[in-house]
Amino acid sequence: MNLSPRLRDTRGMTLVELLVATVIVLVVLTISLGFFNSQAQSLKAGTGQFALTQNYRLALGTLASQVRAAGSNTATGQPFLVYAGADVVAFNADFVSRDPNNPFAVSVDTAAPPAESEALQAADAFTLPGTSFSYPLASYATGPANSGAETTIFYFAPDATTPRGDDFTLLRQVNRGDPAVVARNLLRTPGVPFFEYLYPQDHPNASTTIERWSNVELTHSVPRHGAAVDTGAAARIDRVRGVRVNLTATDGTTGPRERRRSVSRTILLPNAGVAMLESCGEMPQLGTTLQATPSPAGDPPQVTLQWTAAVDERAGEEDVLRYVVWKRPTLAATWGPPYVSIPAGLPAYTYVDTQVQPGQGYDYAIAAQDCTPSMSAQSTTTATLP
Repeated sequence: MNLSPRLRDTRGMTLVELLVATVIVLVVLTISLGFFNSQAQSLKAGTGQFALTQNYRLALGTLASQVRAAGSNTATGQPFLVYAGADVVAFNADFVSRDPNNPFAVSVDTAAPPAESEALQAADAFTLPGTSFSYPLASYATGPANSGAETTIFYFAPDATTPRGDDFTLLRQVNRGDPAVVARNLLRTPGVPFFEYLYPQDHPNASTTIERWSNVELTHSVPRHGAAVDTGAAARIDRVRGVRVNLTATDGTTGPRERRRSVSRTILLPNAGVAMLESCGEMPQLGTTLQATPSPAGDPPQVTLQWTAAVDERAGEEDVLRYVVWKRPTLAATWGPPYVSIPAGLPAYTYVDTQVQPGQGYDYAIAAQDCTPSMSAQSTTTATLP
């Protein structure tokens, strides 16, 4: 029987045609899945690269904007740099003020807590995070007011929230406040510490060069910056003129797909080394009593002199440079020339006089001397050895 052309056109697909169509669909699906997988990997890589870039830019940007303010609007005797270590840097700066009319602060926040917008008092000393150094060693004031320059600490600490074991978190703390996280997913750059410190070095018959301290621990161990005893080894930290930051950022992953980038940045300290003003106006006020304690019988003969800082060393004109000590046999007619001079700048003062004889009595006197140089009134005492 013959079929009409219309009936012949309605027949189904042959098995060969079905197989060919299936293969074509599978090829198209494979290509599409590969494309989408490639796009997903590219998106993931882009997200990781963005996170990596964001981490190191946030870390370096925050450090640069705040560390360079070290020394801004500090009080007389208040150091600009407090601690300089491989993982920790601490400095004083008037970074935040609650006074909207303060022209010297870096920024103004009328809602800032007082505990984080002005200098700590000596009675509130605490151990800086990541160190064994206690600060402050003295209280600092500008006239009758407390210094507005607070202590800011940046430090790298191991990140306990991840399973890696080699990553760090950059934290920021102001005075004794709670630390705040600045950036995560940070690693040590092999061969260098997180912080290095730049200082000028003079060479005989040659130009000055910039040298670098690495893996050091520098502390401002003298209570008052610029005091007569703030010299030599104790003043190494005062020579710092720049902080170099070295870190490696990671996207947070591990294995062959991890992305890393090592970066460094040098932060100059424009306020470092700025000369302090000295009033040296009126005669310094002593305001302390000299005490003399002879050694007991049978011990080597000596007299221990003790006194506290003068009124004008830490307040008032804050211009005391040294303490002058006199000595004479008891009831002698005159004092004669000074016996010894003790540089100012310590929290308390002790001098042991071994140039004494058993059974003898001695008069001692002390006076504060400022940069005029003027002398304060004397405080006198007597000691008799057994």
